[in-house]
Amino acid sequence: MVLSNSEFYSSIIVKNAIDCLAARKKEAMRKLILVAAEIKSETLDDELVRALSELRRFGKGMKTIRSMLIKDDDRALSQIYFTKIKSRAEEPRNQNKEPSFFARLFSRSH
Repeated sequence: MVLSNSEFYSSIIVKNAIDCLAARKKEAMRKLILVAAEIKSETLDDELVRALSELRRFGKGMKTIRSMLIKDDDRALSQIYFTKIKSRAEEPRNQNKEPSFFARLFSRSH
């Protein structure tokens, strides 16, 4: 399958699914997660992690995706897969997170 081996095509498909999610057309992302869970492609996993980690409203996006997957017949597989992808996507976000204004203001490291 081209999708599972090509970083280029994986990137395009993931970007389109993210765009659909932002436009409240959730079906594309739901199908992508189901297919990705089924084919177990490291290339596709990496593209999903990268794209999801760059979401502006990360928490809201993850909540939306999780709620879509609850309704699936094959929800166990998709939920397990999504949990793995979500935790990998959180890592770069947490590493790049700067302390809030108030945390810097009241920290003892002056």
